Amino acid sequence: MRRRYRKRGWLCAILAAVLSLALALPQKDSLAREQIDDTQACTLKVSKENLENPEWTDLKELGEVQVEVYLYQIATVDLYGRYTFVTEFGELAGEIPEGVVDIAALNKTVFEAKTEEWEKTARWAADLLKLPVFQLTDQGGGKATPSEAEGADPAGEKFLIPERAELENLPCFSKMILAGDEEHTVAQGLYLVWAKPFMTAEYLYTFLPYLVSVPDNAYERASDSNAGTDDWIYDVTVGLKPERQERYLNLEIVKSLTTFDPAVKESMFVFQIDAVKGVDENGKPKTVYSDVVGLSFSEAGQKRALARKIPAGSVVTVREVYSGASYKLTGWGAETGNPASAVIKEENQPGTVVIDKFLGASGGIKGETDDENGLEIAAKVTFVNDYDPDGNNGSGIVNKFTHIDGKWQGVQITGNQEGGAANE
Repeated sequence: MRRRYRKRGWLCAILAAVLSLALALPQKDSLAREQIDDTQACTLKVSKENLENPEWTDLKELGEVQVEVYLYQIATVDLYGRYTFVTEFGELAGEIPEGVVDIAALNKTVFEAKTEEWEKTARWAADLLKLPVFQLTDQGGGKATPSEAEGADPAGEKFLIPERAELENLPCFSKMILAGDEEHTVAQGLYLVWAKPFMTAEYLYTFLPYLVSVPDNAYERASDSNAGTDDWIYDVTVGLKPERQERYLNLEIVKSLTTFDPAVKESMFVFQIDAVKGVDENGKPKTVYSDVVGLSFSEAGQKRALARKIPAGSVVTVREVYSGASYKLTGWGAETGNPASAVIKEENQPGTVVIDKFLGASGGIKGETDDENGLEIAAKVTFVNDYDPDGNNGSGIVNKFTHIDGKWQGVQITGNQEGGAANE
């Protein structure tokens, strides 16, 4: 999609998004009906209509979702629709990189810009302001590609959502508004619109940033009700462009050993973690995670291990598959952060715990995060063992096998370490 801008004519740039998210960059000439009225009050409304996706049932369960939208004014506009970077943003911008729309060029020369270039310009502006940008792309298998902004990593790992105070202290901040039906008064100028991501129990919702001009001009803009007029629009309405991504969560295994076997130097305990979600091409439960972790003890006490990056919403089964010949299992169970994640203790299968729906924090439910990747620990599974004097002495090891280039490669896992996961 291309649109041409003329030095001796009108200039109008469009940023394509759902609800035709618009950036109008017009310049006054003999074809325009009037100059911008710089005394005219302007409003901006950010609609939530694009969150009304019938497949996003988790939003309905969450109830009314408040989406915080942060406005950053990066340029001023004069009577003729010409834009000048505000001092603060101009100092950050420096030389305009390739592929980014040069706003100043729109004021003085023939210029063509594609929709992708406007999108890249918005991401570039967000990066300069240190705003995390997370854009999902179709790479087959649901992988995601973020921008290079600090704090934005793929697959929900270490995607740190800034607090309101941080966002309001960034350069060029103008105001925070809530997406919805309300019109908010704003000064005339060019704005970067950045909506704050949020999480439900299973998904991470992020939004693409975009640029919007206030006032706007929609002359000859496709699919716009104002495309037939060159009048300035002082009450501007735009929308959100949301993306939904599956969350990944951690599960913690807590092992307690009441009494240590005095006849051995080290005792190994092994745990199998499996998760299924949905069905495969044969209609059978689809395995989305499979991992083995081991914990070794040289004395009585408690140790912990993490099973990392388990897809939210899956059914997770944790089993103690090896406890050494000289120990007996005396207790097992689990607790979850989200009460909607029911725990099933398999009484007829000692040492087996099932979490029927592995869910993270959502809404008022707060999650615990102490993992190096910033992922939430959504459940803790506990096992208690004691020395059995009637058992046979023994120990063990855990081997991690990875299928690489058609060959299996094994590595011994010792101590408090994790094995390999099927979703990696």
